[in-house]
Amino acid sequence: MKITATALLFFFNLAICTLISCEKATDQPIQPEEAILPLITRAPWVLESMQVDLLQDGTIDASLPLAACERDNLYFFSESGSGRWEESKIKCDETDPLVTQFSWTIESGRNFVADLPVLGLKGSGFIRNITYFQMVWVVDSGEGPNRMRTIYSFKH
Repeated sequence: MKITATALLFFFNLAICTLISCEKATDQPIQPEEAILPLITRAPWVLESMQVDLLQDGTIDASLPLAACERDNLYFFSESGSGRWEESKIKCDETDPLVTQFSWTIESGRNFVADLPVLGLKGSGFIRNITYFQMVWVVDSGEGPNRMRTIYSFKH
């Protein structure tokens, strides 16, 4: 009887440890690069912040303010390279369209090309970080003294 109770207790503890250690989604950066496309296209994204690094030296020089009407819009990315931006409940301008189409593509690894007029983004950049819950794009623009880096942070 004592052996059966000990064995039962052992298996019960083993089952509890197994259940606790199982985790479906994490917020850890995703590797390898092939896993990026399904993460981008799995659900709509919301722009969380925009920051500027004027000298492209890794120092954030300014955080661009986002109005409430900009923080609730949805960005949908499809595997075909098309996308759509949807105006949500709060509109910045009543004359703005409810839906705007855009294009984007992964060139190689974490490099992308996008044409997102609603963000004023037309060009290439790279995905600095992507997890199940967050995506960070980095876009360099300008030349010489007019160069700058914009960091776009999205969340689900």
